[in-house]
Amino acid sequence: MGPKRRRKGKKKVGGAAAAAAGEEAAAARDEDAAGPSHAAAGEASSGAGGGADGGSPASRAASPPTTAAGGQGGGGPVSGGGGSAPGGAETAQRQGAPPAAVTSVQGAPRAPASTAATVPQGSPRRTVAAQSAPSGAAAMAQSAPGGSATGQTATAQSSPRAATSTQALMNEGFLHLDKSVSNNLEEEGPAFGDAQRRKKAIGVDNDDSNRDDADGGRDPNKSLLSEIVLSWTIQDILLDDEAHKSKVVKIPTHFKGVDEYLGLYSQFILEETWSNLKVSLQNLTSSAYYDINNMLRCESSGVFFVDINLKKIELKSTHSYRVAQDGDVFLFSSHPHSHDFDSSLDFLGIAFNTSQCTSFHRGFKVLVSDQNCTLYCEENGKFGIFLINIMDALKAWSVFNLDKTEDNCSGIKSMLNLSEMAKTDCKMCDMSFDYEKIKLSHLNQQQLYSLKSIISAVHCRSNKHIELIQGPPGSGKTEITIALLQVLHHMNLKVLLCAPKTNIVKFLTNLDKCLFPLEDALVLDNLDSTELAKEFQRLCLCHRSQDFLVGITLFKKWLREMFVLLNLDPYCTEKCDHEPTRIRCSTNSLLVFTLSSFKEKFTKLLMRKEWLTNLKERFSEIYLSADIANDITNLLSLLKDFEDLLCHERLQDKRVQWTFGLSSVPCKLGGNSAARKLNDLRLQYVDFIQRFRSSLKLPKLEERKSLEDFCIKHAKVIISTTQSTFRLHEAAMEPINLFIVDDAAKINECDLIIPLRLPVTHILMLGDDFNLQPSKVWENARFSMNPFKRLLNLGFRKHMLTEQYAIHPSIWQFPNEKFYEGRITNGATVVSPEYNKQFKGLKFPNYCFIDVTGTDGPSCKNTIELATIQYMLKIISQGLEDTEVIDVGVLCLCGSYVGGIKSSLGKKYATHNKINVHIESADSFEGETYHLVILSMLFKDENTILQIEKINAALTRARHCLWMFGEVDSVSDRGGIFAELVHDVIERKCILKWNTITTIQSKYALESDNFHGSSSASSNETIHQVCTEFTWSGRPKRTKYILAPLRVQGNSDTCTMHSCLGAMESMYKHQYACLEPPQDFSWILSTDNLKEEYENVVAKEIGSEEIEKKGKHRLATVLEILKEPGVLGSRKQQPEVVSNFKIKSHSQLPIKEDQEIKTVFDTVKDGKILVGHFHMSENFFSLRPGEIYHYDRQKPYLNPVSSLQASHAVMIIGSGVTMTKVKKRIQCAIHLSLQNSAGRLVGENGCGYVGLESIRGLYQLDI
Repeated sequence: MGPKRRRKGKKKVGGAAAAAAGEEAAAARDEDAAGPSHAAAGEASSGAGGGADGGSPASRAASPPTTAAGGQGGGGPVSGGGGSAPGGAETAQRQGAPPAAVTSVQGAPRAPASTAATVPQGSPRRTVAAQSAPSGAAAMAQSAPGGSATGQTATAQSSPRAATSTQALMNEGFLHLDKSVSNNLEEEGPAFGDAQRRKKAIGVDNDDSNRDDADGGRDPNKSLLSEIVLSWTIQDILLDDEAHKSKVVKIPTHFKGVDEYLGLYSQFILEETWSNLKVSLQNLTSSAYYDINNMLRCESSGVFFVDINLKKIELKSTHSYRVAQDGDVFLFSSHPHSHDFDSSLDFLGIAFNTSQCTSFHRGFKVLVSDQNCTLYCEENGKFGIFLINIMDALKAWSVFNLDKTEDNCSGIKSMLNLSEMAKTDCKMCDMSFDYEKIKLSHLNQQQLYSLKSIISAVHCRSNKHIELIQGPPGSGKTEITIALLQVLHHMNLKVLLCAPKTNIVKFLTNLDKCLFPLEDALVLDNLDSTELAKEFQRLCLCHRSQDFLVGITLFKKWLREMFVLLNLDPYCTEKCDHEPTRIRCSTNSLLVFTLSSFKEKFTKLLMRKEWLTNLKERFSEIYLSADIANDITNLLSLLKDFEDLLCHERLQDKRVQWTFGLSSVPCKLGGNSAARKLNDLRLQYVDFIQRFRSSLKLPKLEERKSLEDFCIKHAKVIISTTQSTFRLHEAAMEPINLFIVDDAAKINECDLIIPLRLPVTHILMLGDDFNLQPSKVWENARFSMNPFKRLLNLGFRKHMLTEQYAIHPSIWQFPNEKFYEGRITNGATVVSPEYNKQFKGLKFPNYCFIDVTGTDGPSCKNTIELATIQYMLKIISQGLEDTEVIDVGVLCLCGSYVGGIKSSLGKKYATHNKINVHIESADSFEGETYHLVILSMLFKDENTILQIEKINAALTRARHCLWMFGEVDSVSDRGGIFAELVHDVIERKCILKWNTITTIQSKYALESDNFHGSSSASSNETIHQVCTEFTWSGRPKRTKYILAPLRVQGNSDTCTMHSCLGAMESMYKHQYACLEPPQDFSWILSTDNLKEEYENVVAKEIGSEEIEKKGKHRLATVLEILKEPGVLGSRKQQPEVVSNFKIKSHSQLPIKEDQEIKTVFDTVKDGKILVGHFHMSENFFSLRPGEIYHYDRQKPYLNPVSSLQASHAVMIIGSGVTMTKVKKRIQCAIHLSLQNSAGRLVGENGCGYVGLESIRGLYQLDI
């Protein structure tokens, strides 16, 4: 029996009956922000591992962003009349019917909305969401892209939330909202993806509850754009109204102001989203889809949890899968690939609040239309078919609707300046920089002049400048940018560089070659998995922040462990009379000191000094103060002296014990002073480390967002795609001295607005107006005009580069004459005989066209296309000398058969030892450069239309060889640039005739011919892998979330107690959710009370128990206490009200046999949250979010005081399986999902994974 509880002045409420129906969601407990320690043997809790979704309820987490449309009422879309959108029919207004409006009830607390708006007969049905362009912006917020139903009455959905929008239909079917309404919308950023994930815990209780606040708070999970998209029906999207295209507002060259600029590009986001959805709906045959068990309702209206059928996800499946990500739009239908849509049953949903880990297929949440879908979700959404991802559109929409300030509009205002303003030179600011610090001898006069001009502009404090550099491929734009980054780094200025993702690795490679300190650079995007990209992954924000976290964690852990050892804490210091053979003291279980054991422990610790040096070398100049870096250096130097003395040959065990004060038997030191000197150094270092630890000022980082913000703040050069700069809007950004846009002609101006709304001072744009252009919805809307071309047309000052150094002259001749009027000269590099030496052994010349005339029919042309490409690749692989691997680009202007080419050639050339093959169509081509390009001009469809910029891009992607092929007459008959190209190859005698009959006959021989070279792949190469997971993180039980709030143990050694109480709370939450109606369990179980009970039972403070009473014995003791006498619980809203809670029983679950493992899976699925514990090894502290922890027997982590194996206890909240097919053998690996008590920085908001083989015990609690 435990001690009597003190309940003086408190009201006692008995057990489960204490929770009243309809209680508010569970309140948060206070958290200790400090990292956990491992002071006691058998239990350890700090670390940096794991990764799954999970966290605390809304009452504990930071308030989520409120971006939903509908003002303060927060509801879903409200039906209204009239309006038009992409592909829509004529509006009610154009048909003579007055537009219907839905009047908002602003600020009405929990007012039931029943406002109705009738659409007259003959006008298209329209579901109009509350929507807005930026304040005062023109014509962009609209709803469905054209309805079809007529004569319907649109009624605001009856809900606790108030109707929230005032609609006004304008000309051409676009909506304008007045400033007061538009200022209210989207002001807090999107509630999707990183924005939402970093502001609150993932998938835990109250994740979307408590939204119908009395103050009319908006739904934090719905952004305005998401409501508009969800208001569209399938028929609306597929309806094709050609007349609508001619009525789209065109993008002007000049803008009147920021409002018009943002408003018109907001309209484009809608048009592009609609267009992409339409294309996806028309091509469902190959779409990835999930079989769905159920659509589970959540507490918030319009939010469902998609419970996917994990059993249907198999290795042998014939269709593709996609792990749901934030912003994914799914079509929910009763048929996976049917084009016969049922308007009353099929609907759209948008995934949100998904896990950062994209390895596992798991259930996910979706937003659906409140009005159109709520009645049908549970019965009819049997398949979830992936359509598109609109995350970038949601981010852009949010940025467009930020409140306007001088800082976040300065970049746009610079872009909108008149040409006279753009040409203004500043004569007031003097600029002096010693260019001798930077090696610039490789720059020509044009490049050097451009560089100095830009640096002069950046130095200006009076004006904000926009500089343009125009030049063809290979003219040195990248070299100017690299030199500029070096100069600005010396000037200690902050730079943001935006580039297409394919260019980022190129920049990093060039920076590395010029010895730029890469640790000062930060990449916001995740790089691909190529070998070259892997060299720079440490610079990515996710890796940099994790590495810094691990560095700090291991650094502090190493300091503590060294202090504990030198302070002799692991050893008995009572001067007991120990028996010679005893390892531990019989009185206190501490180690008996021996010189050999002390030396062994010290040596092992010193071998891990890279934990200090890694932090110092990688982060000292950016993240650590000079004092900390110097102290680390001094400490390592001192410890090296101690190590040398510890190895002194005259040291003896008894003398060291005596000088260390560990022996009661006097020992004469004689003339040997080594032991005394060793002790003096030991005491000196103990004092030094103690002072160092107490004065150490490391950043206090409590969640991953603050960790990433810290890295962003201290980065001098930030490299990113335009879309990923959205992350900077979430950080408190300091002014950016220079914003550089590389390949600006390829970037959508719509995407460019995201970084332009950052506090940028000066802007530099580099590009080639004649090269690849961004793809847009409609050319007649002038959306296709990129910002680089627009600024050139406005007369902004530009620097023209007229010498190219990358493309062989024979290839460059035609593009130069056609696009650049022959103004570009060839540099010394490309005219050198050495430039093409590697390719002289090839059978074809550097520049040629191969005529494959002689076949008819698309299928036959597909055969010819594949066979021709295969034969050319054979020529390349056989003709190349044994040099470095080259990149070969296969570009198809007609992309209808690209998929077939990829499937035929992909496996053969995936691991080739001479060439890397990249296969792209003209539509997907992003402008990468290759050593050799094979360009297919074999058109199967006479209606294929290509932009001239795409053709120029294809012609200028080859550095050494450009081999084109097609039917020469067919290509010439297309006219324009194609006829000119054919004329050029004929005139230059670069055309070759191909024997197509032989090609067709030889194709089948080529299929089995081993011409693709040796492969570096292992014989055990993985063929396929599928990972599935069931977890209660984010999953509702009858609309209620059952996971307990995340507990943080801080420095206390209480992971066992936190995991048991968390499991117990979760069990009660599940029990309450099963009541009729479902209820919230709003009690918080007291860790302090359980700790007090435990210390009374064991008669010692926690951590000071005997060794045999720690670890599993401590867990067993805690479980018995929870059984009888139980633990106190209270409510945050009513802390004076307490109650006692107990478990009925507990049992350990076996996990050795397959049937036992299946029982564990079923137990978790039934809502029984388990408690598990496992041994810890050193790799636990360096796990990245999403990685599964596996115990490493070679590197166990020992408790620094007890020197015993450390263990950790956690809540088990789910389970998963990874199936891997190697050749014909299928291997299965099982993991368990866990919720940690080591803080939000561990894993993903405190959640992670552990391999089943590492688990040493699983316990089930019954209440």
